[in-house]
Amino acid sequence: RACMPTKGERGGRQFRGPHRGTAGLVSWAPLQPQVLYDIEQCVRRFAEAVAAGGGSGFAEFSEIWRTLRPGRLLGMRERCGRISAVDETDAQWVELLLRAVARHMQPRVNAAFEARVGGLFLCYSLHVAQPCDPPAAVPIAEVDWPALELLAQEQENI
Repeated sequence: RACMPTKGERGGRQFRGPHRGTAGLVSWAPLQPQVLYDIEQCVRRFAEAVAAGGGSGFAEFSEIWRTLRPGRLLGMRERCGRISAVDETDAQWVELLLRAVARHMQPRVNAAFEARVGGLFLCYSLHVAQPCDPPAAVPIAEVDWPALELLAQEQENI
């Protein structure tokens, strides 16, 4: 993967893009497409493995986790061209990642049960592997709770 220069290699310049704070500096920085792609690949591969007759448990997901190494996402805050927001903490970065992963547990994003379980496993794995103390919470909106309860009911019916 060809990554863009890191912050130090750019000479410490501040990004002055569309997401400016009051001082004209970045107050919010979106995830790069590569990070979103890695998240989607992990979820998709788990769903494909289950559909191909593999097990649907965490052991199968763990094998995909070891193969794809999505845990490295926790260290990608300033790689592949993403410029962090001014004074962004590790907890804010982890929360941004967890928010992106948590959406894969929603039926409006992934209709397939297997993909939503893969999103749940990925969310859990990143939450456990995060470097924050205390750990960053998984941000789930109140309107998304019914979808998670549906996922739990579907799991009980299997």
